Amino acid sequence: MAVAGGLFPCVSELADLYNDMAGEAPGLVVGSSCKLAGQIAAGAPFGLFISANLEWLHYLEKKGLVEEIALAAARALGDFGLTLMIAGNIPGRTQTLPLYIYSQIEALEFGKANVAAVSLLKPQAMGETGGRGE
Repeated sequence: MAVAGGLFPCVSELADLYNDMAGEAPGLVVGSSCKLAGQIAAGAPFGLFISANLEWLHYLEKKGLVEEIALAAARALGDFGLTLMIAGNIPGRTQTLPLYIYSQIEALEFGKANVAAVSLLKPQAMGETGGRGE
């Protein structure tokens, strides 16, 4: 799993939770989004790329190396502020997963926030690189 450096603290904690739940720890390779995207484009065997920088997800998408659903998840995270400002944060009506996580953190319910965030680690939810490697 390729993880952008700025996201490593969060992903590391989530990887530990995943390990506790699934009994296996995902292998994490940390670096800049630019370098990781370049490695993926050159054939590095990452099955998952986690980056907050949409530019590099688009770069890999244009090369046919990331699934479109990965960009949908990235857009959902990126549209957090827009959703909050336009639709609000109404549980069961306009609350998206990122808004739910935000609400749980605001309420100091870190366990609930972490469990919800673990779902973002699923390959279908973020930067799946076509099933190459781990």
